[in-house]
Amino acid sequence: MKCVVFAAALTCLASFSAAARDDCTLSLSPGQVAFGSLTRGVLEGGSSFGVRTVQLRIQCPAPQPMRWQFIAPAADSLRYRWGAGTLQLRIVSARLDGAAVQWAAESGEPLQEDVLRPGERVVAWRTGAIASGAHLEVELEVDARVSAGASRVNDLTRFEGGGRFQLD
Repeated sequence: MKCVVFAAALTCLASFSAAARDDCTLSLSPGQVAFGSLTRGVLEGGSSFGVRTVQLRIQCPAPQPMRWQFIAPAADSLRYRWGAGTLQLRIVSARLDGAAVQWAAESGEPLQEDVLRPGERVVAWRTGAIASGAHLEVELEVDARVSAGASRVNDLTRFEGGGRFQLD
């Protein structure tokens, strides 16, 4: 199993890794996302560290169905637990072997608001079926949030959490 680590460094830190079958590789880019040190008054909308974009790349030696998921503790049905707050991952776009594809839950149902839900596998989807390919690129938005109460700190505070992308 091959792994690549992705870290978001700041006053908040989220670390991700990627795992795949031995014959495929997963990578995340950029390797580090800086949310920066923020004061409570600067948090967007009172609770957001802002949205950052990452690229997930899956490369296999031969075409195969691309089923993947993000594994991390759930905060609720749409968000993952992250330190004293939550993370939400939203798919922006996907390309399979260079061609744009849709994405869906493994059941074939569309993802609600393109959001990755805890415990849900995602598949590349084309013409009503799971699409096979050798190279998948997915652009994701990562939204990190904390509650108003968790943002009341007396000193510089680091929020940490983690999760991993996995090809099934």
